[in-house]
Amino acid sequence: MPAASFSVRRQLLIVIKRFKFEELETCVLPLFPETSWAKVKSKLVKQHENFSVANAVKLIEAEIDKYGVSLDVLKERLSILEVIDVSRHHDKKTWYCYELKGSNTEMDFMTRRDMENKIIEHCRVYEMPVEVQTASSDGITFAAIKEKPKKGRRVRIMPVFFALLLGQKYFFCSKKGVVSCFIKAVANTMGHSSSKRVKLVGRDLHSLITFIWQKKQGAIDAKTVQTPYQDSKPVIRSTGIDFTQAHNRKEYMDKIFGKDPPTLESLALDSTGQPWIVEGCPSLKLPQKPFPLAWDYKSPRVANFIQNLAERNVLVTPVPFYLSQWMTIGKNHLVLQEN
Repeated sequence: MPAASFSVRRQLLIVIKRFKFEELETCVLPLFPETSWAKVKSKLVKQHENFSVANAVKLIEAEIDKYGVSLDVLKERLSILEVIDVSRHHDKKTWYCYELKGSNTEMDFMTRRDMENKIIEHCRVYEMPVEVQTASSDGITFAAIKEKPKKGRRVRIMPVFFALLLGQKYFFCSKKGVVSCFIKAVANTMGHSSSKRVKLVGRDLHSLITFIWQKKQGAIDAKTVQTPYQDSKPVIRSTGIDFTQAHNRKEYMDKIFGKDPPTLESLALDSTGQPWIVEGCPSLKLPQKPFPLAWDYKSPRVANFIQNLAERNVLVTPVPFYLSQWMTIGKNHLVLQEN
């Protein structure tokens, strides 16, 4: 077997193994007309094998050998499977948000084939021949874009993935440093002339979308947020008097973040260029010097993490303004400035 064919087949089987067994029926096997879901299950039963992805992959590989599927066909199936994999398991990627700018011709509906053709055409304008595959899941269209390999080049080019929402003024990219013509082509395909990177990053796409929606809708009641925090009265129980304020602080944070806040993994804060002011120390010369100062909150669910810190009084209540207004800012990388 040629080395190129072996490499493509290996990559193909690796991608298939990322799916759950029950996902093979709708996500994987439609790309392999050499076999079917019923045949795979039937053979596993006859061979007294477990219903597992590893065993199913062996049967698929055997069918590829039996029918002598060509290298070009395997490459195309690999490209399609990669974007289907991302569409079903998009929480495995880190997504960077972009806001669409410029003239707007609303694209409320577009077939996946039309989208692929438009991206290819726009990339051609920027003198970048590309290959594009798309897949849809949970109301989001995922596009995989990669530069066409040059003749004689054997190095495999990895695709860049985009999550697109028709009719909305933002999209997401799976790569932080991406070729500018890809970004321009996607913006043009969505009906806009340009786009701007937004400081919003995370793995859970639905939470990122919710975060943007809360900014747009003003989901948090400003009056509630601006209400000063006040300690509650001691709780008198039969076992004694509870002077702690944990329950009161929890209710306070619930009003700010809501009962089920979006899932984000980080909140980065930067106060670069701000003077370091120390009140009560006139002899200290630091106020005249700006200091680069930054800190992060990091957790699988950073909003819940911050709530717990406030509840345990690690964060003093009332919390700083950047936290009390965070759910309506629409970013998780903030630059703090002195008013």
